Amino acid sequence: VGLIIGFFMPWLELGETVSLSGFSLVLTGGLEQLYPPSRGLIFSIPLIGLALLATSIKGFRGLGWAGLATGILIGLVGLYTLISAFLDSTGVGIWLVSGCALLAMGTGALALRLSRGR
Repeated sequence: VGLIIGFFMPWLELGETVSLSGFSLVLTGGLEQLYPPSRGLIFSIPLIGLALLATSIKGFRGLGWAGLATGILIGLVGLYTLISAFLDSTGVGIWLVSGCALLAMGTGALALRLSRGR
């Protein structure tokens, strides 16, 4: 049910004036630049939700695997889209800062571990 309802709720909000739902992204093709087959994948979300709902009402045995596959598929597509958007919209400065933060965290953890051994 959440897949069906969530499809019509806001997915992207740009300020206070622009809000796009999954339905409006399908109608406008708003994510085509990020991920070309996204229109079909986004449109499949409520259809899969309806199929899962119908199978749960009927009590089919394959529901567990269908639910797991659905979650993995939607999760991977969403993760790919988020990572693509992040990579396309960030500059070299954020990568330098993020890399140095990871390096500082790693060297700090190593220093703490070495200091315990003494």
